[in-house]
Amino acid sequence: MTITQHGLSCDVCGKYILPFERGYERFRMEAFPSQELHCHLQCKEPVLKAVAANDWKLFPLGPIRTAFQNAEKEDLP
Repeated sequence: MTITQHGLSCDVCGKYILPFERGYERFRMEAFPSQELHCHLQCKEPVLKAVAANDWKLFPLGPIRTAFQNAEKEDLP
């Protein structure tokens, strides 16, 4: 999901994770069980808060939040 022809991109903020950056983490979420996700270290805190609160609206604008927004739209009648 996050590896493009240009390399890794952060699944939280959507920006590229540059090759010389060592500040990123891999993680998994129940909502995306078959995906290994990546984020900058500074993006980790919002992820932890959103997951702890069980509220996708706490995610910053980016791919994960967009995925939840789209899923919510599909669930509406």
